[in-house]
Amino acid sequence: MRGVVSMAEETGLVAGYHNHSGKDNFGAPLWDLHRMYETIGSIHLGSNFDVGHATVEGAYGDWEITARLMAPWVRMAAVKDFVFDGNKPRWVPLGEGIVDTAGCLRIFREQAGFAGPVSLHFEYEVRSHDQMLEEVAKAVKHMREKVYRDAGYTC
Repeated sequence: MRGVVSMAEETGLVAGYHNHSGKDNFGAPLWDLHRMYETIGSIHLGSNFDVGHATVEGAYGDWEITARLMAPWVRMAAVKDFVFDGNKPRWVPLGEGIVDTAGCLRIFREQAGFAGPVSLHFEYEVRSHDQMLEEVAKAVKHMREKVYRDAGYTC
């Protein structure tokens, strides 16, 4: 990562690391990412914090601990939703699963002044281009009418 950060510093960019759930993924439990951010200590390294994957890793409250831990480094939030199907996540439309998107964004706002950007992710299957457009419109409406309001944002 030091090489990536060096390149970001030279070009004036921020490199964002996107966390993914799963036992073989660096950054899945997030404390390893936290340690990396502290060790590197560059404003050119940020977190693209995936609320859905953080919840997969710690659905019973660990997502909140890791959100607080990572808040100072969050430069973008990725949002999606899921339910457990046995012991595996099954991705569903935003607002239909167990992810507390508003709670996570509230932590980022209160602890680090986070005001976006937020990236909507659609990892469930859709039948057509038109259905995808409907899903995007539904997710944007959910974000504006519920999530942002519940997280304390005005829009």
